[in-house]
Amino acid sequence: MIRVGTLYPSLLNPGTQSTTIATRLPFSSTYYSQLGAISNDTDSNNNPLPITLTLAAKYGTVDLGSGAAPAGVTSTFGPGNRSVTLTGNETAIKTYLLNYGYTPDAGYVNANTTGGALATGAVAPDVLSMSVTTANNPTNPVTGSLNLVVRASDNKPYITSALPEQTYYAEPGVATETAITLTLADADTQVFTNNGSTGARITATSDNPNLILPADLATAIGGSGNSRTLTLKHQPNITGSANVSVTVNDGTNQNVYTFKVNVVPGPSYYWGTLTNTAGSSQITYDSNGDLIALDYTNGAVRRITPQGASTLLKSGFTTPYGVAIDANKNFMFPMVITASRRFPTIH
Repeated sequence: MIRVGTLYPSLLNPGTQSTTIATRLPFSSTYYSQLGAISNDTDSNNNPLPITLTLAAKYGTVDLGSGAAPAGVTSTFGPGNRSVTLTGNETAIKTYLLNYGYTPDAGYVNANTTGGALATGAVAPDVLSMSVTTANNPTNPVTGSLNLVVRASDNKPYITSALPEQTYYAEPGVATETAITLTLADADTQVFTNNGSTGARITATSDNPNLILPADLATAIGGSGNSRTLTLKHQPNITGSANVSVTVNDGTNQNVYTFKVNVVPGPSYYWGTLTNTAGSSQITYDSNGDLIALDYTNGAVRRITPQGASTLLKSGFTTPYGVAIDANKNFMFPMVITASRRFPTIH
């Protein structure tokens, strides 16, 4: 008896790899025969099926060096170069992977100088995720992964989480924004004091004391272990920008992380009472940002601007309910007795 089934591809996995903070890890000839994929199936001419191999990292970027792709191999990078997809002959792809490299994000570290656990607590290593498909299983990829250990180069404390620019709206009162996550990493210091003045500590300052009060920053750091937070408050009805600096000091060494905070005028809202929409059972909005309100009681449809001005668009309907606008800017709504009605919008 001959059994016939799908032959699935397989991944070549070199296992855990290690590099130093801010240092590119090349998958050179040392790992050549251990990174890639095998189709495990052939076409009608007995040639290996082409493969589609994707390699992706979370806390770093990937590259293929500066060499040109071999004939018949295409490469496509994902957003931020955190992933690459290679399609083509398995042998040619393996050759191209001689140029493959991983570079951890700036400041990212997940191990001490020898590759062991950080004193501040374990940080999960970055993971290189791998998946491969072929023509005989395009929707069921074979997946795998390997750990990417990024060692500290010294005993300085680090914040490994991103601190991107922040933009907030000015408010009538003091605004307390959502806490920002700070992931702490230190090779040899375990305990850090929030908002401390001496010893191992984490503190925050700003160059615009009118926008963000020093007194508020003096208590802005929270959390414990390697999971800390920064909670920002800004003053009422004040707009502007500030550079906020978070300093991590272990009593001997320190790193300072600075990011920009913008406070901009808030959008204008109409808070008055909307008239002539009694019994309205549903609202939607048009491409101009106006509300389209269904007046169930009076059998009408009205347009209401952000300033509260109400305009009658159509009347004379019997108990209409539900309203929508289609891609051609037509109003559509059902009525109790008749079927769905459609009327062109009024511009």
